[in-house]
Amino acid sequence: MSNALYENINKATYDFPHMEFNSQNLTYISHFHNEIEIAYLVKGYSTVFCDNRKIDASEGDLFIFMPGQIHSFLSTEPNLYYIFKLRCENDADGTDFSTLRTANMPIDRNCGLYRKLIDNINESKEEFERNNIGNAYFINSLANRMVGDILRYGNISVIEEKEDIKTKYNAELLAKVNAYISDNYREKIVIADIAKHCRLSEYYFAHIFKEITGATFFDHLTVFRLERTIEVHMKTGKALTDAAFECGFTNVRSFYRLFKKHYKVTPKEYISKTKAK
Repeated sequence: MSNALYENINKATYDFPHMEFNSQNLTYISHFHNEIEIAYLVKGYSTVFCDNRKIDASEGDLFIFMPGQIHSFLSTEPNLYYIFKLRCENDADGTDFSTLRTANMPIDRNCGLYRKLIDNINESKEEFERNNIGNAYFINSLANRMVGDILRYGNISVIEEKEDIKTKYNAELLAKVNAYISDNYREKIVIADIAKHCRLSEYYFAHIFKEITGATFFDHLTVFRLERTIEVHMKTGKALTDAAFECGFTNVRSFYRLFKKHYKVTPKEYISKTKAK
Protein backbone atom coordinates (compact mmCIF):
# COMPACT_ATOMS: atom_id res chain seq x y z
CA MET A 1 0.00 0.00 0.00
CA SER A 2 1.09 3.54 -0.61
CA ASN A 3 1.63 5.95 2.23
CA ALA A 4 2.20 9.03 0.11
CA LEU A 5 0.70 11.05 -2.68
CA TYR A 6 4.20 11.61 -3.95
CA GLU A 7 5.31 8.03 -3.83
CA ASN A 8 8.74 7.92 -2.27
CA ILE A 9 8.87 4.15 -1.87
CA ASN A 10 9.28 1.26 -4.31
CA LYS A 11 11.51 3.39 -6.50
CA ALA A 12 13.47 2.40 -9.57
CA THR A 13 17.22 3.03 -9.66
CA TYR A 14 19.56 3.91 -12.52
CA ASP A 15 20.59 0.29 -12.96
CA PHE A 16 17.44 -1.63 -12.04
CA PRO A 17 13.68 -1.13 -12.49
CA HIS A 18 11.19 -1.63 -9.68
CA MET A 19 9.13 -4.74 -10.47
CA GLU A 20 6.11 -6.30 -8.77
CA PHE A 21 4.62 -9.51 -10.12
CA ASN A 22 2.08 -10.22 -7.39
CA SER A 23 0.10 -7.00 -6.87
CA GLN A 24 -3.26 -8.53 -6.04
CA ASN A 25 -6.49 -6.57 -5.57
CA LEU A 26 -4.62 -3.31 -6.04
CA THR A 27 -6.12 -0.28 -4.31
CA TYR A 28 -3.85 2.76 -4.33
CA ILE A 29 -4.77 6.30 -3.41
CA SER A 30 -4.03 9.10 -5.90
CA HIS A 31 -0.29 9.48 -6.26
CA PHE A 32 2.52 10.38 -8.65
CA HIS A 33 6.24 9.71 -8.93
CA ASN A 34 9.33 10.53 -10.98
CA GLU A 35 9.48 7.25 -12.91
CA ILE A 36 7.49 5.90 -15.82
CA GLU A 37 5.07 3.34 -14.41
CA ILE A 38 3.71 0.47 -16.49
CA ALA A 39 0.70 -1.33 -14.99
CA TYR A 40 -0.34 -4.56 -16.72
CA LEU A 41 -3.66 -6.06 -15.58
CA VAL A 42 -2.95 -9.78 -15.90
CA LYS A 43 -6.19 -11.07 -14.41
CA GLY A 44 -9.54 -9.69 -13.32
CA TYR A 45 -11.02 -6.22 -13.37
CA SER A 46 -10.06 -2.88 -11.84
CA THR A 47 -10.96 0.80 -11.86
CA VAL A 48 -8.25 3.28 -12.80
CA PHE A 49 -8.43 7.06 -12.33
CA CYS A 50 -6.12 9.19 -14.46
CA ASP A 51 -6.31 12.64 -16.04
CA ASN A 52 -9.77 13.22 -14.55
CA ARG A 53 -11.02 10.02 -16.18
CA LYS A 54 -12.49 6.91 -14.64
CA ILE A 55 -11.47 3.83 -16.63
CA ASP A 56 -13.00 0.39 -16.16
CA ALA A 57 -10.03 -1.88 -16.84
CA SER A 58 -10.21 -5.55 -17.77
CA GLU A 59 -7.80 -8.43 -18.18
CA GLY A 60 -5.01 -7.60 -20.62
CA ASP A 61 -5.21 -3.81 -20.28
CA LEU A 62 -1.89 -1.99 -20.16
CA PHE A 63 -1.39 1.49 -18.67
CA ILE A 64 1.57 3.86 -18.97
CA PHE A 65 1.79 6.67 -16.41
CA MET A 66 4.43 9.30 -17.12
CA PRO A 67 6.35 11.14 -14.36
CA GLY A 68 4.09 13.57 -12.51
CA GLN A 69 0.91 12.05 -13.95
CA ILE A 70 -1.56 11.61 -11.08
CA HIS A 71 -3.31 8.24 -10.99
CA SER A 72 -4.97 5.78 -8.63
CA PHE A 73 -6.35 2.24 -8.57
CA LEU A 74 -9.50 0.83 -7.00
CA SER A 75 -10.25 -2.89 -6.84
CA THR A 76 -13.79 -4.07 -6.27
CA GLU A 77 -13.07 -7.73 -7.10
CA PRO A 78 -10.02 -10.02 -7.33
CA ASN A 79 -7.31 -9.06 -9.80
CA LEU A 80 -3.59 -9.31 -10.46
CA TYR A 81 -1.28 -6.56 -11.73
CA TYR A 82 2.32 -6.60 -12.89
CA ILE A 83 3.87 -3.23 -12.00
CA PHE A 84 7.06 -1.81 -13.53
CA LYS A 85 8.67 1.51 -12.63
CA LEU A 86 11.34 2.70 -15.05
CA ARG A 87 13.93 5.37 -14.27
CA CYS A 88 13.84 7.83 -17.15
CA GLU A 89 16.22 10.67 -16.31
CA ASN A 90 18.70 11.18 -19.12
CA ASP A 91 20.86 14.29 -18.85
CA ALA A 92 22.46 13.69 -22.24
CA ASP A 93 19.10 13.55 -24.00
CA GLY A 94 17.50 16.37 -22.03
CA THR A 95 13.97 15.01 -22.39
CA ASP A 96 11.48 16.34 -19.81
CA PHE A 97 9.39 13.21 -19.34
CA SER A 98 6.93 15.00 -17.04
CA THR A 99 5.61 16.94 -20.04
CA LEU A 100 4.95 13.81 -22.12
CA ARG A 101 1.76 11.76 -22.38
CA THR A 102 0.81 8.66 -24.36
CA ALA A 103 -2.11 9.03 -26.74
CA ASN A 104 -4.28 6.22 -25.40
CA MET A 105 -5.17 5.02 -21.92
CA PRO A 106 -5.16 2.06 -21.76
CA ILE A 107 -2.73 1.35 -24.59
CA ASP A 108 -4.40 0.16 -27.80
CA ARG A 109 -3.97 -3.62 -27.93
CA ASN A 110 -3.62 -3.52 -31.72
CA CYS A 111 -0.64 -1.16 -31.75
CA GLY A 112 2.95 -2.34 -31.98
CA LEU A 113 3.91 -0.82 -28.62
CA TYR A 114 1.46 -3.04 -26.73
CA ARG A 115 3.06 -6.24 -28.01
CA LYS A 116 6.61 -4.95 -27.50
CA LEU A 117 5.93 -4.02 -23.86
CA ILE A 118 4.10 -7.27 -23.05
CA ASP A 119 7.00 -9.29 -24.49
CA ASN A 120 9.57 -7.30 -22.50
CA ILE A 121 7.53 -7.53 -19.28
CA ASN A 122 7.22 -11.31 -19.59
CA GLU A 123 10.91 -11.67 -20.50
CA SER A 124 11.88 -9.55 -17.47
CA LYS A 125 9.73 -11.73 -15.22
CA GLU A 126 11.32 -14.92 -16.55
CA GLU A 127 14.83 -13.49 -16.16
CA PHE A 128 14.07 -12.26 -12.63
CA GLU A 129 12.80 -15.68 -11.58
CA ARG A 130 15.79 -17.52 -13.10
CA ASN A 131 18.25 -15.22 -11.27
CA ASN A 132 21.14 -16.25 -13.51
CA ILE A 133 24.51 -14.53 -13.65
CA GLY A 134 24.19 -11.19 -15.44
CA ASN A 135 20.57 -10.98 -14.32
CA ALA A 136 20.68 -7.29 -13.35
CA TYR A 137 22.38 -6.20 -16.58
CA PHE A 138 19.90 -8.10 -18.69
CA ILE A 139 16.83 -6.79 -16.87
CA ASN A 140 18.12 -3.22 -16.96
CA SER A 141 18.67 -3.50 -20.71
CA LEU A 142 15.03 -4.58 -21.08
CA ALA A 143 13.91 -1.63 -18.93
CA ASN A 144 15.87 0.79 -21.11
CA ARG A 145 14.35 -0.82 -24.19
CA MET A 146 10.86 -0.25 -22.77
CA VAL A 147 11.58 3.45 -22.21
CA GLY A 148 12.90 3.74 -25.76
CA ASP A 149 9.88 1.90 -27.18
CA ILE A 150 7.48 4.19 -25.30
CA LEU A 151 9.19 7.26 -26.73
CA ARG A 152 9.42 5.87 -30.24
CA TYR A 153 6.14 3.99 -30.64
CA GLY A 154 3.86 5.40 -27.92
CA ASN A 155 2.30 8.13 -30.04
CA ILE A 156 3.70 10.58 -27.50
CA SER A 157 2.48 14.16 -27.29
CA VAL A 158 3.85 17.11 -25.32
CA ILE A 159 1.32 18.76 -23.06
CA GLU A 160 0.75 22.46 -23.64
CA GLU A 161 2.41 24.98 -21.33
CA LYS A 162 -0.95 25.83 -19.75
CA GLU A 163 -1.61 22.16 -19.03
CA ASP A 164 1.95 21.71 -17.73
CA ILE A 165 1.41 24.56 -15.25
CA LYS A 166 -1.87 22.96 -14.15
CA THR A 167 -0.23 19.55 -13.75
CA LYS A 168 2.52 20.98 -11.55
CA TYR A 169 0.00 22.95 -9.50
CA ASN A 170 -2.06 19.79 -8.93
CA ALA A 171 1.03 17.86 -7.86
CA GLU A 172 2.07 20.61 -5.46
CA LEU A 173 -1.44 20.78 -3.99
CA LEU A 174 -1.56 17.02 -3.48
CA ALA A 175 1.87 17.04 -1.87
CA LYS A 176 0.67 19.74 0.53
CA VAL A 177 -2.50 17.78 1.31
CA ASN A 178 -0.52 14.63 1.91
CA ALA A 179 1.92 16.32 4.24
CA TYR A 180 -0.98 17.65 6.29
CA ILE A 181 -2.70 14.25 6.43
CA SER A 182 0.55 12.50 7.37
CA ASP A 183 1.00 14.86 10.32
CA ASN A 184 -2.63 14.94 11.49
CA TYR A 185 -4.50 11.78 10.42
CA ARG A 186 -4.63 10.50 14.00
CA GLU A 187 -6.68 13.55 14.96
CA LYS A 188 -10.04 14.81 13.76
CA ILE A 189 -9.75 16.48 10.34
CA VAL A 190 -12.59 18.35 8.65
CA ILE A 191 -12.47 19.85 5.19
CA ALA A 192 -12.29 23.37 6.60
CA ASP A 193 -8.92 22.48 8.19
CA ILE A 194 -7.29 21.23 5.01
CA ALA A 195 -8.81 24.00 2.87
CA LYS A 196 -7.40 26.61 5.24
CA HIS A 197 -4.02 24.87 5.19
CA CYS A 198 -4.02 25.09 1.37
CA ARG A 199 -5.28 28.71 1.47
CA LEU A 200 -8.39 27.84 -0.51
CA SER A 201 -12.10 28.15 0.15
CA GLU A 202 -13.85 24.96 1.27
CA TYR A 203 -15.97 24.90 -1.89
CA TYR A 204 -13.04 25.36 -4.28
CA PHE A 205 -10.85 22.88 -2.43
CA ALA A 206 -13.57 20.20 -2.50
CA HIS A 207 -14.15 20.83 -6.21
CA ILE A 208 -10.51 20.77 -7.33
CA PHE A 209 -9.59 17.81 -5.12
CA LYS A 210 -12.38 15.70 -6.66
CA GLU A 211 -11.31 16.87 -10.12
CA ILE A 212 -7.67 15.89 -9.53
CA THR A 213 -8.13 12.56 -7.78
CA GLY A 214 -11.57 11.31 -8.75
CA ALA A 215 -12.39 10.94 -5.06
CA THR A 216 -13.77 13.18 -2.33
CA PHE A 217 -11.35 14.36 0.32
CA PHE A 218 -13.25 12.32 2.93
CA ASP A 219 -12.87 9.12 0.86
CA HIS A 220 -9.20 9.85 0.30
CA LEU A 221 -8.59 10.46 4.02
CA THR A 222 -10.54 7.33 4.87
CA VAL A 223 -8.44 5.11 2.59
CA PHE A 224 -5.27 6.68 4.01
CA ARG A 225 -6.41 5.83 7.55
CA LEU A 226 -7.46 2.32 6.53
CA GLU A 227 -4.02 1.71 5.04
CA ARG A 228 -2.29 2.97 8.15
CA THR A 229 -4.53 0.82 10.37
CA ILE A 230 -3.60 -2.38 8.54
CA GLU A 231 0.06 -1.35 8.52
CA VAL A 232 0.10 -0.71 12.29
CA HIS A 233 -1.74 -3.98 12.99
CA MET A 234 0.62 -6.08 10.85
CA LYS A 235 3.84 -4.39 12.02
CA THR A 236 3.10 -4.19 15.74
CA GLY A 237 0.61 -6.98 16.37
CA LYS A 238 -1.79 -4.56 18.03
CA ALA A 239 -5.46 -5.50 17.97
CA LEU A 240 -7.17 -4.24 14.84
CA THR A 241 -9.59 -2.06 16.78
CA ASP A 242 -6.73 -0.50 18.78
CA ALA A 243 -4.86 0.20 15.55
CA ALA A 244 -8.00 1.76 14.06
CA PHE A 245 -8.43 4.13 17.01
CA GLU A 246 -4.74 5.00 16.84
CA CYS A 247 -5.13 5.93 13.16
CA GLY A 248 -8.00 8.34 13.57
CA PHE A 249 -11.16 6.22 13.60
CA THR A 250 -13.51 7.03 16.48
CA ASN A 251 -16.06 4.26 16.02
CA VAL A 252 -15.47 0.51 15.56
CA ARG A 253 -18.64 -0.04 13.53
CA SER A 254 -17.71 2.85 11.26
CA PHE A 255 -14.22 1.39 10.71
CA TYR A 256 -15.57 -2.02 9.65
CA ARG A 257 -18.28 -0.46 7.46
CA LEU A 258 -15.82 1.83 5.66
CA PHE A 259 -13.30 -0.97 5.22
CA LYS A 260 -15.90 -3.21 3.58
CA LYS A 261 -17.08 -0.29 1.42
CA HIS A 262 -13.62 0.45 0.02
CA TYR A 263 -12.06 -3.02 -0.17
CA LYS A 264 -15.17 -5.17 -0.66
CA VAL A 265 -13.91 -7.63 1.97
CA THR A 266 -13.66 -7.60 5.75
CA PRO A 267 -10.34 -6.59 7.39
CA LYS A 268 -9.80 -10.21 8.43
CA GLU A 269 -10.25 -11.43 4.86
CA TYR A 270 -7.97 -8.70 3.53
CA ILE A 271 -5.21 -9.48 6.03
CA SER A 272 -5.48 -13.18 5.29
CA LYS A 273 -5.03 -12.54 1.56
CA THR A 274 -2.12 -10.18 2.22
CA LYS A 275 -0.29 -12.70 4.38
CA ALA A 276 -0.84 -15.38 1.72
CA LYS A 277 1.04 -13.35 -0.93
